[in-house]
Amino acid sequence: MSQSPQDLDRIWRERILAARKRYENAAQAFRAIWGEHFDGKLTTDGRFAIQQAGKIESDALAEYIRALKAYTELMLTGRVPDQPVDRKAPEPGSPPEGSK
Repeated sequence: MSQSPQDLDRIWRERILAARKRYENAAQAFRAIWGEHFDGKLTTDGRFAIQQAGKIESDALAEYIRALKAYTELMLTGRVPDQPVDRKAPEPGSPPEGSK
């Protein structure tokens, strides 16, 4: 079933907003972890926490950029992007995929 241009616009704007929110949350969590572990002597656990938070932030930023590119393609060409953009980045504080 084909969706109207208005529906596609709404759907992709919602995806962009959700991806942006995940990125902002991940960036905030990274800054908090960085501050928490860098105030004193950096331990192995602290380095690991910073690495994990940085990966989550990086993944969230990549997802946000993918959503922006997909929306731009849709608006400029009218083609519905075939790439899935719903690969939700993990919430801050949760382990990245494949780390269990």
